[in-house]
Amino acid sequence: MSRVEPAGSSHAAAPSSYSVVIPVFNGADVVSATVDGCVAFFEGRGLRHEIVLVDDGSTDRTWEVLTQLAAQRPHMVAVRLVKNAGQQIATLCGLRVAAGDAIITMDDDLQHDPAAIGDLIAKANEGHDVVFARFPAKRQALWRRLPSDVVNRLNRRALGLPADLATSSFRLIRRDVAMRMLEREIARPYVSGLAVRFARRPANALVEHHATARARSTYSAAGLAGLAATMLIGNSAIPLRIVAGAGLLVALASLLAALAMIVAAPRNIPDWAAIVIPLALLNGITIFLLGLLGEYVVRLMAQVTLLRPYEVAEVVRSPDQAP
Repeated sequence: MSRVEPAGSSHAAAPSSYSVVIPVFNGADVVSATVDGCVAFFEGRGLRHEIVLVDDGSTDRTWEVLTQLAAQRPHMVAVRLVKNAGQQIATLCGLRVAAGDAIITMDDDLQHDPAAIGDLIAKANEGHDVVFARFPAKRQALWRRLPSDVVNRLNRRALGLPADLATSSFRLIRRDVAMRMLEREIARPYVSGLAVRFARRPANALVEHHATARARSTYSAAGLAGLAATMLIGNSAIPLRIVAGAGLLVALASLLAALAMIVAAPRNIPDWAAIVIPLALLNGITIFLLGLLGEYVVRLMAQVTLLRPYEVAEVVRSPDQAP
């Protein structure tokens, strides 16, 4: 069992209260067990806490379950979004509602063990303002694990992370970092990237990863690809540089191929080949590059015209939770 160590005099003060933010999407069958685990952890240690549950546009009985939890238990806040906005935006919504000195974010399906919250707190009490769970091994299917590993590698490259720092959605964020993260509305946020950007001393805590309690994962390979695109385009110019470099290489290759054809058989080159082939290659790269630039422009326009990337339909609080 993890032990929560008091902060030393040379470290930041230990938080006096904690908020657990759990984005929930079609989690009616699993979220209660996750909440039970969190409540057992905090009550077993006498720590002040609240649990913020964000229903991210679920289509099952999730909202009914969340309202029941808020009605029957203390220290609960249930937030219902108008429509599905995605895990990243739902997490930011929860951060905005949370009132604790430290905020723990975690999944709703028990892949993140509530008992391991103590490992995050203990590491934070060493003076770290953001702590990510680091999993020595993930209990996931290969098709789900490989895209996740790719996202993590891209994340490290795009954000310039230290080689020994891993990010995950199971994390502890001190309130001052969370407030800096929430100062700007972002159309397509990447929570781990924001946390690292505004943290002074990020760190990892070694945590065991568990198999999902869901019958079927709600995070598809396409969703992971979208997350990778959001992370890369929103936090770096790496895609633009890669495509620009590819365009330059193709242009040089086309030029060299044309010169080789001229030198090898200057009188036997079809007129159409000398013109059409290089133009086709260059035009293809140009169109691809314009498409990528268009993606940047679309996201920039969304950011400029943004009011808020989500809308709250309803909030239900336990009787002890003042609005």
